[in-house]
Parts: sequence; structure tokens; C-alpha cells
Amino acid sequence: MPQPLERWVAEITEAGFVIECLVEHRPAPAMAQHHPREYAKLSREPGFIALRIAKNTTPIRPRPDGTMP
Repeated sequence: MPQPLERWVAEITEAGFVIECLVEHRPAPAMAQHHPREYAKLSREPGFIALRIAKNTTPIRPRPDGTMP
């Protein structure tokens, strides 16, 4: 079941990581000729997302109201 990207980001940052890079892969333009429906869908909704994450070495401090950033 797909999850919102916001949930992915929350889980990654809560685990103590930072996202260094995010890439939403797009279909090749040539795909539009042979598979137009799939091309249109993948142009709106990436079928693959690549993340480069790293361990956060900077301590996260709560905001003045006590919530976490």
C-alpha cells in the first residue's frame, strides 16, 4: 500500500537520519509513443523514488513550544 512521502520523511528523520538527495525517476520520452497511458501515469506519479540518506550528526533541539522540528 503506498504511503505519503510526508510519512517516509517523518520516519527517516525520527530515526535520526537526514535526506541528502531525493530523485523521482521519470519515464523516457520515447515511452510515450509505445505506452502512452503508462507514460502519462508515470509522469504524474513516479514509479520509483531514490533517496540518499545519512546519519544526522547535528543534535535536533525542540522548538520553544516543546515540539520537534
